[in-house]
Amino acid sequence: MLQASDPDDAPAGLTYTVSSASVHGQLELTTGAGVIITNFTQEDVDNSRVIYVHDGSETLEDGFAFSLADDGEDEAAPIEGVFNINVTEINDAPTVRGSGGALIFTENDGATVIDGNLIVTDADDTDLQSATIHISSGYNHSEDVLGFNNQNGIVGIWDAESGIMTLNGKASMANYQTALESLTYNNTSDAPNTDSRTIAWLINDGTDNSLRILSTVNVIAINDVPALLGTGDSLAFTENDGAKMIDRTLSVVDVDDTHLESATITISTGYVSREDVLEFQAQNGITGNWEPESGIMSLTGSASKANYETALESVTYNNTSDTPEYQFPDHHLGTQRWQ
Repeated sequence: MLQASDPDDAPAGLTYTVSSASVHGQLELTTGAGVIITNFTQEDVDNSRVIYVHDGSETLEDGFAFSLADDGEDEAAPIEGVFNINVTEINDAPTVRGSGGALIFTENDGATVIDGNLIVTDADDTDLQSATIHISSGYNHSEDVLGFNNQNGIVGIWDAESGIMTLNGKASMANYQTALESLTYNNTSDAPNTDSRTIAWLINDGTDNSLRILSTVNVIAINDVPALLGTGDSLAFTENDGAKMIDRTLSVVDVDDTHLESATITISTGYVSREDVLEFQAQNGITGNWEPESGIMSLTGSASKANYETALESVTYNNTSDTPEYQFPDHHLGTQRWQ
């Protein structure tokens, strides 16, 4: 600490003048933060008004040269001196910066890189120790997955309960940056929740965590086409049998809808309009319309998949002729059209 006295002067009369400024910081008064000073008094020193502000570099030593003079009443020459400053080292937290964009993920895209433009830095370290990547909002554990392939001594652990991917292992900042940029998001659902997901990134240098940065994943669902399974059975129809169900073992599947809107059943080959008939009894909000010109039965009405399955299994074939065509037509369920 600077300490000077003069029997002829009060501390306010003893003035320090900086003759060679510090290199890695600056002198300021607490009464004027941010303003560099080149003169101050012993009174300023005694009242802790003089402060040294370091420039944040990794240099641990600094200092300044000065001259000390009184009010000059005895014509004493100024005293020259050097004040050395020792800087106490503290750890600088690492930083991670992202591109600031959002990942647009469309259903069934598969594992997709979240942010390929991250920047990792640390002013006083060459290596990092760990990182955590957290789906911090919008997380759905039944469908959201973060993926990582171990690399360069960095091992990833995915916790599906919390939605956190943890990377561990000492590695260079460059390797951690590559690792983070390789991290992927996937949604395994055929009916994904379309709320936005927030991805929080954090790295650690073994002492301190970085500040978190956030990325966004926007999920877009697409309609999955319904399917009709169990078709392909053959109906043996004998003249005068009357209306007979065509197929009683159908199965209706739609992974992202609970209801269907319509169906068509077509005699697509061998149709003879004067004798072939498809019939349907309206049920559970589903009505049928038979078109004898085209050989198409159309079912319409919003109803559950189970009700449509029952309805389709109840569709019957009849041949009204007493002299039906000898070559039995290939009657079968045709293409299903869904809305």
